[in-house]
Amino acid sequence: MIYLIAIVLAALSDGWMINDMKVIGHSAEAISILALLVLPFIHEYKGGWGWYLASYVFLRVGMFDMVHNLAAGLPILYHGTTSLWDFVAMKFNPPLWAEMFGRVLFLFTGIMIPIQNIKERQSLI
Repeated sequence: MIYLIAIVLAALSDGWMINDMKVIGHSAEAISILALLVLPFIHEYKGGWGWYLASYVFLRVGMFDMVHNLAAGLPILYHGTTSLWDFVAMKFNPPLWAEMFGRVLFLFTGIMIPIQNIKERQSLI
């Protein structure tokens, strides 16, 4: 849940800063970073950091661009020209349904990784 909040706030902050809403954009970015920094103190990473890193990456791939585009007032599946991620997306240029399916799959996987880890830890008790 904290990963989702941090990713959404980071995406919103980027979009807001594009629209010259600098104060609220920087504030959202600061809260996003704070959430990620506080997380190790409120959550035990049993089973290793790898699963949590994978979950964060999957969640970010699944939703960051769409939230950013909405905050910036761009079409939801807009691809820019400045980042490596945008370059790869434009290179492959998947159809709309395929890109949405992929993002939903990444989002679902990012949510299921921590749920599965919780189930495994409970079965060990």
